[in-house]
Amino acid sequence: MIEVKVSHGELSIVATVSDFCSSMGYCEFKIPFALKGIKPPPTEATVEGAKAHQRQEQFEKEHFEMVSVTNEQLADLKKDVEFAYESINTRLIVPLSLPQYPNANMSIFGRADKVYRSQGTLIVEESKFPFNPTKYLQTFEPYPDHKLQTLLYLNSLFANENSLDSKNWFEIPHQQKAWIINVKDRKTGETIKTFKGLQTKDLEQYMKGNLQRFAQIAAGQTQPQHHQRQAKCAKCRLENCQHNLCH
Repeated sequence: MIEVKVSHGELSIVATVSDFCSSMGYCEFKIPFALKGIKPPPTEATVEGAKAHQRQEQFEKEHFEMVSVTNEQLADLKKDVEFAYESINTRLIVPLSLPQYPNANMSIFGRADKVYRSQGTLIVEESKFPFNPTKYLQTFEPYPDHKLQTLLYLNSLFANENSLDSKNWFEIPHQQKAWIINVKDRKTGETIKTFKGLQTKDLEQYMKGNLQRFAQIAAGQTQPQHHQRQAKCAKCRLENCQHNLCH
C-alpha cells in the first residue's frame, strides 16, 4: 500500500515496508502502480514463504517461553531483551522537504520477524525462504530490498500492536544497531546462508537516500528510473506495464 494525501496544504505519504522495499530494491515503476491500487498477484514463492514464516512462529511458541518486556528492562542498557517472533510492529516517521511542501512527512509501517537487544546492540533479524536457497551460497551481499527492510526496522519506533496512538509506540535504547538476514530452507527451516552487519553511517545514508527518492517519485516530483534488467522484467507479474523489457 502506498498513499499520498494533501490536507490543508501539507503533503503526507503512507506506505508499507514491503511496498517500499519492492519498489526501491527491485523496480521503481511499482510505485505509480501501487498509487493506483494495482499490485501483482502473489507468487507461489511468496505464498509458500508466508507459510514457512507461520511454521517458524509456531515453532518458537511451542519450544520457547517468551516473557513480556517491561519498561524498566527496556530502559536498562545492561539488560538483554527479546520479543516474540513477528510480534513487533514498526513505524518509521520521516520528515521531508519537497518543493511546494516544505513540511511534508512520510510514515512507513511494517512488522519485523525478530527484534531484540543483546549486549547493548539493537538487532533486527529477518528470515527469507526462497525456492532455491543454495544459490545464495555464492553471494556475499543480501539483495537490496532485504537490506533496506532491516534498515527500516532498525530505525523505527516499535509497538506490540498496530496502533495509530503514539502512546503505544516506544524506542529501544541501544549503543549500536545490527542486522541479520537468514536464508532458510522452507521445508526444513535449516539456515543455508546468513548475512549480517552493523548499521554504519554509509548504510544510514543509503537508507535516507532511498527514502527521499521514494518520496519524490510518490509525490510526482521525480520520474521512476528503469533498472534495465530483462531478467527482472521476466519475473514481474504486473500486467500492462509498458516498461517491461520482455514485451
